[in-house]
Amino acid sequence: MMKVLAIQDAVANSPNGSLVIWMDTDTTILRELDIEPIKWLLTKDVSYIPFWLQDRKRSPFMEYNISDENIVQALLRSKWWRVESGTMVFTVNSKTRGLTTAALR
Repeated sequence: MMKVLAIQDAVANSPNGSLVIWMDTDTTILRELDIEPIKWLLTKDVSYIPFWLQDRKRSPFMEYNISDENIVQALLRSKWWRVESGTMVFTVNSKTRGLTTAALR
């Protein structure tokens, strides 16, 4: 619960349009993020690193056209898809403030 509280506090107290990047303590920063990933992250409310529960040697996306948003949405609802919450990024706005506040309830 302390992790959720820390994330909520960071999102609640950061200016709109900024990024809150959460990384667990076992994460190592090797270099500064390039501008392109930052631009992409700013177009999303929440971003995270996923993993899948099946064969980890082969991406489950290889057989799908992930440029089709309907296919991507269906894949995200698949039961093999899970969130690895050790690295998350929140673009601060009313939606992410609401989400992180609701997570505390």
